[in-house]
Amino acid sequence: MASSIATARDAGFENISVDLMFGTPNETGRSWADNVSGVIDQKPDHVSCYELTVEPGTPLGRAVQGGAPAPDPDVQADRYQHAAKALVAGGLRHYEISSWARPGRECRYNLTVWAQGEFEAYGNGAHRFRDGLRSGNVRHLEKYLERIEAGRSPVAGEERLVGWDLEIDRLFVGLRRRAGVASGPGVEALVASRAGKLLLGAGVIEMLDARLVISRPLLTDEVHRAVLDLEAPPGWEQGPNADNL
Repeated sequence: MASSIATARDAGFENISVDLMFGTPNETGRSWADNVSGVIDQKPDHVSCYELTVEPGTPLGRAVQGGAPAPDPDVQADRYQHAAKALVAGGLRHYEISSWARPGRECRYNLTVWAQGEFEAYGNGAHRFRDGLRSGNVRHLEKYLERIEAGRSPVAGEERLVGWDLEIDRLFVGLRRRAGVASGPGVEALVASRAGKLLLGAGVIEMLDARLVISRPLLTDEVHRAVLDLEAPPGWEQGPNADNL
């Protein structure tokens, strides 16, 4: 890792990002701590930390299905918390649930996606968001190349977000940012809901300067579930015919 970062610096790269994965086989608390501290010592501009996820159909998925140990969620939580504390102490700001950066070095793509901004997709399996339409390209490389070479669209599926669906999407993506989301109909519905009140009472979410933020990032999935369970308030349409944006 250190040699790779040094090589990139020597090659003239001024903005270097490092991705770390925790919960991998044979990982220990000591090895993870050493990896994190080793990265901090190299002074990268941006660091992202992701938990190992067991996906069906992958070699790891088949191994776990055959009896191999799966990643332990409690252990992964400990790894995440260690990294979060160490990276902040190392001078990086925790600006997004999985990412830390030095001031001014936040990933523009991350900031755009989590702010419900527009972005394009290039390559198999890539996703885009334009004019309220989320769409994704075909996943298999061969099929993607066939469509491109034939002059056909690589889009495999799409979903138009309007009305309440767009507001729920705003919360879902925006709450990944440590800055949270501005108050609005979705925020008001969440904090008034039974699940929202429980999350507020437990200190998982809170209102800061008219913005809803997640105070305990490890429980982001619980917040997302509560957001997805919200029903549209009276006067809001939900679906492709909604016009109350």
